[in-house]
Amino acid sequence: MLIQADPDELANSAQAITNAASAADNICDRANNVSGAVEAAGRGDVVESMNRFVSVWTYGLSCMSQDGHNLAKMLNTAGAKYLESERAIIEATSA
Repeated sequence: MLIQADPDELANSAQAITNAASAADNICDRANNVSGAVEAAGRGDVVESMNRFVSVWTYGLSCMSQDGHNLAKMLNTAGAKYLESERAIIEATSA
């Protein structure tokens, strides 16, 4: 079985995932500002429900973001290890 990987494609995918995860991080940061606007809703039950929604939503988004950052790291590591292995094979066969 032959396994082929393109380190450039791995790096490109990692960058795209990092960009998406960073955008999610920014959304989470901005969502923290929503609570002030929610307070303007006035009614305690409405404010409580909206704050709970924002809290749960940002928690889920931050989990997804963290997973994205971890996946990007793994893709970058895989690409680097692939190149490292390829160089070692070339060196070993040319000696």
